[in-house]
Amino acid sequence: MMELEDSRQQLKYISEDLRAIRSAALMADENKDWDTEGDVVRLIALAIEPIMRDVEEVTVNLDRLIKSKNKETQDVRG
Repeated sequence: MMELEDSRQQLKYISEDLRAIRSAALMADENKDWDTEGDVVRLIALAIEPIMRDVEEVTVNLDRLIKSKNKETQDVRG
């Protein structure tokens, strides 16, 4: 159960990170010092990399937990 709570908390952090990136991108888009829209795209691309790794980690953990629970269920029925 603790692992599920940890995964849920990680997802909350990821959501907060995504909101921060969105805010930064919107502010950058409004700032005339940025040369092109490509600058904003590069900002987003760089910022999203660690979040993608976090999402993959949470997915792997959840997959492992689901498989473990399914195995426990099969063992009990079996």
